[in-house]
Amino acid sequence: MERFNTFLEATIAEEKFTPKEIKMAIGIASDKKYAKGNMTGAVKAIEKMKKGLSDHPQVSAVLRRQNESTDAYAASLDKMAKDKAVKSISDKDRKTLIKIAQMLAKEKRN
Repeated sequence: MERFNTFLEATIAEEKFTPKEIKMAIGIASDKKYAKGNMTGAVKAIEKMKKGLSDHPQVSAVLRRQNESTDAYAASLDKMAKDKAVKSISDKDRKTLIKIAQMLAKEKRN
């Protein structure tokens, strides 16, 4: 019954908004200006377009994905690259992981 309710809510939500509005909201949510911690600003901009649009399943998924912490991901990549237990990966792969972690850290600072 719960699955049906979720499906029903998604269907109703899709009927309230046009595909163009959903696409525009996803574009706003994906904008660099609103990424990495400015979820409130993105929601406000989306809600200016049409009330309740930020609650649409596709839009809310993009908002969550854009605002997830990259710090933990960068730290785990750095740890994997330096960890002695991960000797099975090549030096080239280890250097690549370190570069990715450094790029994420640099992006976080900007």
